[in-house]
Amino acid sequence: SDKTVSLVENLQQETVRVIEGTSRMGKPVRLNQFFNFASTDFAVILDADVKITSADLIENLLQPMFADEHIMLTSGKEIPLEPRVFFEKIVYTGEKLWDDTKMRVSSTEMYLCEGKIRAFRKQLYKEMRFPDVSADDVYPYLYVRKKHYRFASVPQAVAYYRLPTTFSGYTKQMHRFLQSKDIHTKNFDTATMSENFVITTPVKMQVLLKSLYTNFFLTTLYIGILAFPKILHMIRKGDEHSVWDIISSTKQVV
Repeated sequence: SDKTVSLVENLQQETVRVIEGTSRMGKPVRLNQFFNFASTDFAVILDADVKITSADLIENLLQPMFADEHIMLTSGKEIPLEPRVFFEKIVYTGEKLWDDTKMRVSSTEMYLCEGKIRAFRKQLYKEMRFPDVSADDVYPYLYVRKKHYRFASVPQAVAYYRLPTTFSGYTKQMHRFLQSKDIHTKNFDTATMSENFVITTPVKMQVLLKSLYTNFFLTTLYIGILAFPKILHMIRKGDEHSVWDIISSTKQVV
């Protein structure tokens, strides 16, 4: 409905191709189809709802793999756009809390593998396939670790994205995030999970208390809006699926 097909066709570039689907099948399924189709040395995946401001983004993303043939997967850095409405400011506070939490714990490499901006070496994307139900940001990293391959984070390759501007959109997004660990417990052994999901509740509480001290109002509101998705997650635990509800407000990145 966003005129992607007609816009690409109007480019009339032989090097640009659009593959049009007739139904939603979920991102993991479509990524697998793309990997089957691709034959290049590297495959770069960018989500549709990101804003790119650097012409060097793809070069930066691929540079670690040019330098080291053992690196199979790289990820750029996702940065939320400045909030435009009040609810978005509350969610933005939560994002800052999460960033602070990641910086307090060593061995948090998995949390640097971000789903909106990644590059795969051919060896990896030709052998790995996403399960139909998977949190596609975390799955490639856990696969790489299990196979004893290497991953590199590329913070200078930045993609900006829009946070949800409505409570409904935020609830849908948090439901996805909260299901991630449950989903991958089915795909990976206990040792792999415990080695990589290393952020604990005590660490989260330390960061939360600090934020309450420095920004009590917005932090309190964030705790309030977080309660409902948490409760919903407990009620719907085990109700994983490959096609997520669309969050329309996060698509407004321009």
